[in-house]
Amino acid sequence: ARPCSRSRGGQRLPLQRMDELPGCDTPWVKGGPVGPADTLIISCWWLMREIETSALNLEEVTIDTRLKRAELRLSCSKNDCRAVGVGRTHGCLCDAGCTEASAIRYCLFHAVARHPERITRLFPDAGPDDPFFSNEHGERGTKAASQGTVETAAEFLNLPTCGPRGEAYLTGHVCRKIGAEAFTAAGIEVPVAQIFGRWGKTMILRYCQETVSYTHQTLP
Repeated sequence: ARPCSRSRGGQRLPLQRMDELPGCDTPWVKGGPVGPADTLIISCWWLMREIETSALNLEEVTIDTRLKRAELRLSCSKNDCRAVGVGRTHGCLCDAGCTEASAIRYCLFHAVARHPERITRLFPDAGPDDPFFSNEHGERGTKAASQGTVETAAEFLNLPTCGPRGEAYLTGHVCRKIGAEAFTAAGIEVPVAQIFGRWGKTMILRYCQETVSYTHQTLP
């Protein structure tokens, strides 16, 4: 019952509005990640749990500037958060020669490419074993800070964070839910999204079902 209760709220944090978030280095909450907007964009597109976001090291991210592709080495399952046994790759979303700031801000490749530069600038002594998504002290973030960052993003977008009974709409697995919904809305088959997201069970079916239901409800 516990997994089925995660991120069940009716609220969605739309990926297509991520370019509206402040593109600052400063964390939005105490102990939260530097570059919080880029952190959310990356976590959503790579279908990351909050523990994976915290655990990811600098050496586990590979950026190919020539091909405009980025690979993150991630865990195989939620019970093996430090396995980093599988690589998952995304390419640039921008059109060739695109210079429009909003497109580059939203693009997942550019989000990944910006972040090591940010870490080097803020923490010159950071090494390969240091966190890719570090907080203001160069340390790994906490689950509470991750939750606070997501809720602050919703507030920036004027979206509610709690339901009528005070239940949280946006929880620690919200980036996986947002990513799964985006994959489904883009027409990517569920088994492909399941493999990319390293799901061993059927929780993704709930996310996809909610996406289909939500899409039909909002069609004119």
